Amino acid sequence: MSSRPPVFHAVTATAQEWRRVLEHLPIALLPLGSTCFHGYHLPYGTDPLITAAAGEHLLKRFGGMLFPALPFPESESAAAVVNHAVSGMLECGFRLVIVLGPPCRDLGSFALSGIPDGILPGNSVICTTLWEILKGGVCAELGSTLETSLMMRLHPSLVRLPALDDPAYGIQGIQGSPPQLTASPQQGRIWFDAALDILTDMVHDALDGESVKPAWYYAHKRGEMIP
Repeated sequence: MSSRPPVFHAVTATAQEWRRVLEHLPIALLPLGSTCFHGYHLPYGTDPLITAAAGEHLLKRFGGMLFPALPFPESESAAAVVNHAVSGMLECGFRLVIVLGPPCRDLGSFALSGIPDGILPGNSVICTTLWEILKGGVCAELGSTLETSLMMRLHPSLVRLPALDDPAYGIQGIQGSPPQLTASPQQGRIWFDAALDILTDMVHDALDGESVKPAWYYAHKRGEMIP
């Protein structure tokens, strides 16, 4: 039985482990996610919690280095930080950098810039979000069925659905269906596994030297879109 490819965390990896990754498993994954209100039933760090978990599970299929989550690039300063981080990873020797955003929004006007000379962004960088993968860019939501189901799958102890039935809190701030009626860990597992399969297809294309297509292409191909 073959063992799983190793996943290292950039913050805790030793110099020897960094060298091993760059020589044999040159994939870096950078989660994105803002720390913000997601309803009274979810933690403020829902975005980075989900994207970091998705990144770690994806890397278990390939091996590589997981970096700490950075803020979502909704401002020029945040976009500059993300661009600087990606450029630095490529200059370090990572063959593929995966930038993965949260399940509540797309990347909007953000575009990678400052890629080092001689590197082809289409083959060296995958930049997408779980929302683009599973929602196809439609049906925006915040703290609703998708995010709540994913958190119930990944971090069930951090989900507090009874707070939504408390008159002192309720569902204010939530965009989408009331999650206490529509979310479940079973749905979270289905959607999480679907996202990992789609991301796996994208990584295989990149590693094979193929141009990586938009996330919706792989989602439609697999029929994994959430209605």
